[in-house]
Amino acid sequence: MKKPHILIYSQYFPPESGAAASRMSDYAKLLVKEGYQVSVLCEYPAYFIGDSREYPKIELWNGIQIYRAGVMKTNRSSTMGRLLF
Repeated sequence: MKKPHILIYSQYFPPESGAAASRMSDYAKLLVKEGYQVSVLCEYPAYFIGDSREYPKIELWNGIQIYRAGVMKTNRSSTMGRLLF
């Protein structure tokens, strides 16, 4: 029986650094290892990377299809700014 296709929706994914990106990439790689087809929807890398416009919108990484989307950059010091982000 064919295993289902899994979509992971995450704000952070490599090449971002940090705990969230690391956890999501480890989780995705484990699912691929178990035979699942995995796709990830995440934002363009921003922290510690530089200009995110260098990255493709769709890429293949360790057998994982990654779809990167732009997000509105806002001042996250207010509740409304965090909601918009």
